[in-house]
Order: sequence, then structure tokens, then C-alpha cells
Amino acid sequence: MSSAFARRSALRPPPAGPAGAAPGFGPVLRRDGLELRAAETAQELAKLLALRARVYRGDAAACDADAQDPACLHLWIAPPGGAPLATLRLRHHPDYASLITGYSAGFFDLSPLVRLPGTALELGRLALHPDAPHPPLMRLLWTGIARMTRRTGAARLIGCTSLPGADPARHAPILSHLARHHLGPAALRPAPRSAAAPLPRLADDTAPALPPILRFYLSLGGWVSDRLALDADLDTCVLFTCVETATMPPAQARLMQALAAY
Repeated sequence: MSSAFARRSALRPPPAGPAGAAPGFGPVLRRDGLELRAAETAQELAKLLALRARVYRGDAAACDADAQDPACLHLWIAPPGGAPLATLRLRHHPDYASLITGYSAGFFDLSPLVRLPGTALELGRLALHPDAPHPPLMRLLWTGIARMTRRTGAARLIGCTSLPGADPARHAPILSHLARHHLGPAALRPAPRSAAAPLPRLADDTAPALPPILRFYLSLGGWVSDRLALDADLDTCVLFTCVETATMPPAQARLMQALAAY
């Protein structure tokens, strides 16, 4: 049995629900004094949106809701009975028709991905409370992502990674490092739909500090687009990111398998 097949088999999903619907999140996960589950009520979603607004817009009272939210599963991390400290939204795309209605498709032409088999799990709007320790939050989020990767049988994880500030020069060390080491296959890189900028290449290739969700993608063998989209609404540079679950590095594949079973 090939290692790729073994890894894919280990993440094989449970039977689908009615009419092939994606499975729900499942039981609450508990770790490090925190609970991870899916948000269940409009009131809980409102609290997650306030956390997102604080992180992305600098004001918890601002509006960060968008047209993607109703189609997504929203992860809730909090102490038992407490306010949320982290959130991430997930959307399972069972086919290309769904994929092109997702958040990433608003910034990038995803038509190159139509040639790839299998379904996609789209990750987005990661928000970590600025006053909470981030490592335990990220460990629990990785566990939730691994569980949903297995439950949906996703062949790939996709998403947009945002860098604050829509001036690419501000992020030149990160972008240059990515351009040298983490570009996706040329035939699969999606092109930005508008306001695009190429990734710069600096002479100094010192590894820079990377945003948490980008570190996660790259640790799993992920790749990025070779051009940025610019998001005027959030004042960010946006990179498309993709991880193929069947070709993760063996150590990371074993970790994802262990987390999926947690």
C-alpha cells in the first residue's frame, strides 16, 4: 500500500448524512481548560462576529458578517461557560459548482482547481482573542480542522491568508520567502481577479515570522499563489493557500490522523 493511499484512507469520512450532506462537527472537544464545538445559536454567532470584528476591523461593534456566513460551520473555542476566545469558519465544497461560490473565489479564479479530484474544505476568518494565549487556541483549532477533514473526506484544505496592510512592500520579507520556497504548481495557481500584485523576491532570504494559519498550512506541505489579491475592505494583502491531504509530510499526516481521532 502506498503511503499516500494509507494517509488518505486514514482520513476516510464516516457515511454521509441525508442526501449526501456534509456531516456536522460532532461532540465537544476539551483540552487545556477549553472547549471546542460548533456555534449553535444566533446569539453565539453574534459573539463570534464581534470577536472577528475586533480582530479584523479593530472594533467589536463593527460589522464583519458577510454572505458566506450562512453556508459555514463556525467553530467556537471558550472556557466552559465563558466568552469565545477563538473562532474559525469552515465550508465544505462537495464540487466545483460550490467551490466557485466560496470566499476564496471572490478574490481568485479557481478554475485551475477543477482538474483536481475530490472535495475541498475551505478555512477562513480565523480570529484569536488578542489577550488570550494563542498556542492552546491553535492546538485546539488544529484538532477541529483535522476532525472536519476526516468527517468530510476533503481532498484539500483551501483558503485565503490575509496580511494586514494592503501595501505588498510592507510584507516583502514574508512574500519573498514564500515565493522562493512555497509556490504551488504553475498549472494550479489561481490568478487574482483584480488589484493583483506579484510576490517580490529579496536578496535576503531569512525566514520571517508567519501568521498562525499560514504556518499551519505550510507545515502540512501547503502551497501559495504567486500573486496577491488586495482587499480594500479589510486593508489586507490576500494569498490563496492550498494543502493536498494525500501528500502531507508523513509526520504531519500522522499528527492529523491522531487529532482527527481525538
